Amino acid sequence: MRQLAHNRHYYEAFPFLLFFRAMENEEILEQHNVSQGDWEEIKKRWILKNENWSTDAYAKAQRDELAHRSKYNKLLFLKERATWSEEGLKDLFEKVRLKWDDDRLKRDGNLLKELNKAKKLQEIYAGQKKGLEEQKLNEFDDREGMSVENAYQCIASLELAGATIPDYEKLTLGKYDALSATLEKRSKKAS
Repeated sequence: MRQLAHNRHYYEAFPFLLFFRAMENEEILEQHNVSQGDWEEIKKRWILKNENWSTDAYAKAQRDELAHRSKYNKLLFLKERATWSEEGLKDLFEKVRLKWDDDRLKRDGNLLKELNKAKKLQEIYAGQKKGLEEQKLNEFDDREGMSVENAYQCIASLELAGATIPDYEKLTLGKYDALSATLEKRSKKAS
């Protein structure tokens, strides 16, 4: 098994078959010196890469979190920019859809209020997204079908699609994802 510095295990280098064996029986992780923290991160990455995230709630939470993070960052920039010079500031306020006020104290107060509001909203949507990810992780732990037999079926489907995998034990999660993505692109081009 490939390991990186400090005896940590990472998703990209984690053996594909060991992942499925560990899903059947997590006790084997001790034999391979895989910490619980590393294991949880590896499972989380698998879910993020291989689960169906097309649910409306997750997509909306992710979109909203990104939109509010973007707005928050624009407002932070505007706040910093306001300390440099007033030149062109009115145009920037209009571009981020903030009310312009000639009174600097009122303007700074409004900016601070909007900044706090954007930060809160971004935190709310980030929390919703994280909650949905945790829910998916819990569903994943309870789910059947994560067996070594299923792993061999995944490998067989890659080979049927044209991939060559000389040693199944050396196949990593990262390489599996890369092969899957490449074969999926190839099949889309062919159709």
